[in-house]
Amino acid sequence: MNNKSKLVNKSYSHFLRNYAMVIAAIVTLIVCYFVMWTWNDFVFVRFNGLLGWAILLCLHPVMIARALKEKKQETLQKVILTIILLLIIDIIAVVIFLVLPIWLSWMLPVSFSWIYPAGLWIALLGAAGLVVYLVYSMSNRYGERRGLYSSLGHLGIILLGWLLGRWMGIIFISVPLLFIYYLILYWFATVLIPANNPDSKIVLLDGKNEKWQRFLISIWYTWGLQYPMNVVLDEWGRDMPPTRIPGSPFRKVGEPGIILTRAHQVVGITAGTDFSRVEGPGIVFTKRFERPQEIVDLRRQVRVSWINALTKDGIQFRARLFMVFKINDSFPDYSGGSFQYSQKWVRRLLKLTGVMQTRPDKKENTRWDDMVVKQIEQAAQHTLAKRTLNELWQAQDSTNFDSAFVEIKEQIKSSLQQRLEHAGITLFTSAMPSFGFPEETEEKDDSIPSQQLKTWQSFWAQQANQTIAEGDAEAVRLEEEARVYAQSILLKALAEGIKQTKEEMSQYVIAIRFIGAIQELMKREPTVAEKVGTEISSQLENIKHGISSQ
Repeated sequence: MNNKSKLVNKSYSHFLRNYAMVIAAIVTLIVCYFVMWTWNDFVFVRFNGLLGWAILLCLHPVMIARALKEKKQETLQKVILTIILLLIIDIIAVVIFLVLPIWLSWMLPVSFSWIYPAGLWIALLGAAGLVVYLVYSMSNRYGERRGLYSSLGHLGIILLGWLLGRWMGIIFISVPLLFIYYLILYWFATVLIPANNPDSKIVLLDGKNEKWQRFLISIWYTWGLQYPMNVVLDEWGRDMPPTRIPGSPFRKVGEPGIILTRAHQVVGITAGTDFSRVEGPGIVFTKRFERPQEIVDLRRQVRVSWINALTKDGIQFRARLFMVFKINDSFPDYSGGSFQYSQKWVRRLLKLTGVMQTRPDKKENTRWDDMVVKQIEQAAQHTLAKRTLNELWQAQDSTNFDSAFVEIKEQIKSSLQQRLEHAGITLFTSAMPSFGFPEETEEKDDSIPSQQLKTWQSFWAQQANQTIAEGDAEAVRLEEEARVYAQSILLKALAEGIKQTKEEMSQYVIAIRFIGAIQELMKREPTVAEKVGTEISSQLENIKHGISSQ
């Protein structure tokens, strides 16, 4: 069976299971309604009163258990306050539902028996109005009117159940309606809210379960009490994530919030003034007081910048830096995606961030990559300050380095390597591919760096002129030596020709020997032939033929 068939069977079984649960819930409700309306006297008179007191008694262990979950130093104080609050609630309930009805039945005549129920309804409506006002005041800032609508809707459903069957009506009418409402919210949460693991199962009341947290987000959003929901829109993580849905992270209700990052990003989270944790990539759930501090890009960072540098002999110039670095990914805690990382290194890295005073009236947050670039620039300036202007072209250690650029790159990297590795940064390269001198203007012509640069230029111009003069003198010398050498070859060839001539030979033979010696010289020395030219060579040949014909 292939994967597609397995997915289809899984979806069918999921649908059938949900369908069976809905049918069972409907049958249970019908049976409960039948029992409730058949045993009208028992349900609406006796059982309702007992149920109300049972619900009140169940409130005691729930509130005490909640108080015990607080921090250890606050547990005893919280438990004492909870017990006092429960005693006050018990006294008020006994007075309203037991003492007051009996006292009114003794004191008031039968014609005034409506006073107690009317007063009770007025008190209940007043309490409901107070609840609606509190919810609206808490949710109005970030939830607009969602808190008002949710509180009115819930109270309306509860009131409907009370009118139809008091406590039994609340249990068998209001509670199922609210259950259906929150079930729809859960389905919407699984579709609308992003997930790192969509196939995980929900675990109720588990603060670490992803589906449960997504469900809580949808609940608090409908009440307008949500925590901030942030989405990282910038691919490079240069900007802090904008708040897509605003909220307050300081209330006890509304947890969790959301920070949605990309696959190559992690987020450092702070809780007030303390650094909390590192999470990501994907969807990150935040707790109370937690906010995003910094977005960290796990990819290799490539930066190019220009710096102002000063040589050892005091000449200013501008150098171009090329840098490649990334976060140290050794001993990773997370390796589930395309980019692995270690929380230890990210924590160290975020220590580089801070606040920088850019102007007297303005402060800006410095990012981790800006701080790394700043350290590389400072190391480059320090390295270049140890070299003279001439040493920007020629390596100080020519035996190990072919050029000054390679030597400068290695010197910058070696001076930073250990410091950056301790901070959680792996530096791949920090080269200076080019440099230049600032353009001179009338205002800068009289400055000391400009005068130094002119002195350096005049020195090298003088060196160039001297080299050219020496080259010209050497060329004249070589040319003179070549001329003398050619003359010696010519005389030698002529002497050998005359030596081979006998006395009975005519003067024409001597002339032919002389012309032959010249041609032999031109063959041995191509430079002589080039200077004489082809016309002279042809004329010598014609003269030679003319003499031979005689």
